[in-house]
Amino acid sequence: MRNISFSKLWFIPPLLIGFALLVFIYLMQPAAHMTLDVNPSIEVVTNRLDQVVSVNPLNEDADRMLQKFKPDNKSLQGTMDELVELLVVHGYFKSGQENMVMVSFQDNDANPEIANEINRALTLSLEKRQIDATLLASNLDYKEDSSKGGKSAIIQKMAEMGVTLSEESMSSMTLKELFEYSRTQDGDVEKLFHVIKGEDYQDELPQTGMMTPEQIQKMILAQFPGELIKLEYDEDDYEASILLDSAKIELEIDAYTGTIEEVEFEDLQDNDSDGPVSPAPSATPGTIHNEEDDQDDRDDEDDDGEDDQDDRDDDEDDDDNDEDDDED
Repeated sequence: MRNISFSKLWFIPPLLIGFALLVFIYLMQPAAHMTLDVNPSIEVVTNRLDQVVSVNPLNEDADRMLQKFKPDNKSLQGTMDELVELLVVHGYFKSGQENMVMVSFQDNDANPEIANEINRALTLSLEKRQIDATLLASNLDYKEDSSKGGKSAIIQKMAEMGVTLSEESMSSMTLKELFEYSRTQDGDVEKLFHVIKGEDYQDELPQTGMMTPEQIQKMILAQFPGELIKLEYDEDDYEASILLDSAKIELEIDAYTGTIEEVEFEDLQDNDSDGPVSPAPSATPGTIHNEEDDQDDRDDEDDDGEDDQDDRDDDEDDDDNDEDDDED
């Protein structure tokens, strides 16, 4: 049996070291690019070991929030904990209110295990702080422009699909407002979002005697001819929001009678002027107006006016007769 000289195998250790180095580099390279949208849009980049490689702001809100942010913990869970804490401190997440957050990936072909791990890490971070939040996923691939993030990409797509509001108007909306606006549009627009966890936004079938969303929408837009950005059913009431000129009108409507139970007006040019609508008589709580009924009321008023004029003419004739009698 021939003895193999180890001196002839000198190349094996360097080869193993080189191979191990290549594997290490491969594992440490960015593997998943995702954005976290609340109002700040934040990009989180992870490697194949689920470690965070970088955290980058994608809009002004995120830029201000992350000015001094350096993740102390490179683990995905630790980074999510720190980001959620920052969002709470800056008032983007609040306990006791409806919060919403969206996770988007640059590439819809991203590893499902990575996506699930990120969603689990975010959910756990929210639960630690007892923050109730609806977790959304974007069904849109925004790989072509990774600097935008999920929310901006959805706004651009909605504009391309022909929604009424401009990109500028939609950009000023919160994520929750944008999501609710998408639900007032046709099915293709609504499918841009997917609810992963949280409040059930599935449309409920109207109960017996209840007005349908289509009926409510038609009636309120006849009274407030603006852009409907929200229409949700909530415990025997419909909640609606309408943009009209430079104002946002919030309505609460009885689902059975169509009665407006509450109206609030917000001047978008002056955020301090929240309060009940008072300028227009039709904006006070009450049953939604029917245009034909309004016309009948105006006709009745005209008839009453004519009757009053006839009475005044009769009175004048009586006065003239009295004067003739006095002269005689």
